[in-house]
Amino acid sequence: AERLQRRGLVAALVRNVAEVGLGLGGLLLVAGTSPATASALVTGARLLVLDEPTSGLDPATAAGLARNLRALAAGGTGILLLGHDLPFARELATGVLVLERGRPAGTALPAPAPFDPPPAFIPSGAPSREGVSARDVAVRRRTGPITMAFPPAGRTALIGPSGAGKTTFGRLLAGLTPATSGEITWNGERLPRRIERRNAAQRRAVQYVHQNGADSFEAHRPMLGQLAAAGRLLRGLPRDAAGEEARAIAHRFGLDDGMLGRLPSGLSGGQLQRCALVRALMARPALLVCDEVTSGLDAATRDRVLDALPGLLAPARTALLLITHDLAAARRASCAIAVLDGGRLSPAAPERGGAPPER
Repeated sequence: AERLQRRGLVAALVRNVAEVGLGLGGLLLVAGTSPATASALVTGARLLVLDEPTSGLDPATAAGLARNLRALAAGGTGILLLGHDLPFARELATGVLVLERGRPAGTALPAPAPFDPPPAFIPSGAPSREGVSARDVAVRRRTGPITMAFPPAGRTALIGPSGAGKTTFGRLLAGLTPATSGEITWNGERLPRRIERRNAAQRRAVQYVHQNGADSFEAHRPMLGQLAAAGRLLRGLPRDAAGEEARAIAHRFGLDDGMLGRLPSGLSGGQLQRCALVRALMARPALLVCDEVTSGLDAATRDRVLDALPGLLAPARTALLLITHDLAAARRASCAIAVLDGGRLSPAAPERGGAPPER
């Protein structure tokens, strides 16, 4: 009976993450792979190490994950939680160790941030001849149709449940996932649906930064050169000027010269996220799409990045689309919030009764 109960809890954990298309990539046992994780739990593993388990999860899915983990812990499984999601840690942890620069720095979590009212919620935006617009874009029956406008210097956050289609919509704008209907325009000019059919100026117009920064860099090249390359290739900057501009943006995000001289493997997930953001800003696009770019950051670093963005977007009057589950980030970075649910924009605002998650 105990073994059957444990199998049920493991199945619930798998559903928590698999329902949103993530597999068990966020549940990391020392053995590594998703099948090994589930197998080890069923056969009685005594310690489960979770590295950023709520990254990419909406609050409801994260709450379900917490319930199942508490049940596992009550059954005797030890859990080591690694992450920046402070409410999740407060809910689960019986002990806390804060690390700074690889060393213990305390045994208490920061106090919860005050809850401020979010910006206005918007159901959609009419297409515009200025900036980037999407009109009735859709991917078969998965996402859409969606109509939104991103005028110059506008800042919009896109929130909604996991699996609602937020990432798919961001990729549609950048041409990384081709739309099956509708159109995307830039200053009134229709953009090809596939990125490989867009010319250099069109590729530069929409820059997409996804949540897994490690996958977007060459493994054997130091970071600074990779960041500067966007300025050279897309804006024609001289090598030295591109390097200096990339370094200046990186410093605004808390990335020092020592970090910029490393290979990608020498940087943390949160540092790689910030590097990917630097590279996209080097292009000075018309629209910057940021997909969960603060998910690997602590609250202080997240705020530093979001506070620096308006000044870095200003030179080209770049519009921002922030895709996130973090209402604190959405509130801090945007002027308006759109809600996507079931692949369509919703006129309803999310629940506002509790404090938003801190990261």
